[in-house]
Amino acid sequence: MKVPKKLKIGPYTYPVITGGDPRSERNDTLWGRVNYYPASIEVGAKAQQAGESRVLATVLHESIHAIDEYMRIGLSEKQTTRLANGLTAFLLDNHLLKED
Repeated sequence: MKVPKKLKIGPYTYPVITGGDPRSERNDTLWGRVNYYPASIEVGAKAQQAGESRVLATVLHESIHAIDEYMRIGLSEKQTTRLANGLTAFLLDNHLLKED
């Protein structure tokens, strides 16, 4: 999957950074991470090594976090993960993504 260079979420533009090693506050390696200030979405090397569907799920997951923050929905981490995985399967299973 071709990862976009930036994503527009509400009034904000999130540059998408690939290939790094995003970490949690506990220093765990993450698939990805959203940063609200300065705005960015990271897709880690771990996600890229796992394949295209993992990259898509990671981009969707972090984008859902950004949408949740902007819209003040209040999703839990579990809800965010389930939505991202469900949308990934829906998009891939129904061939709704453009081919490169």
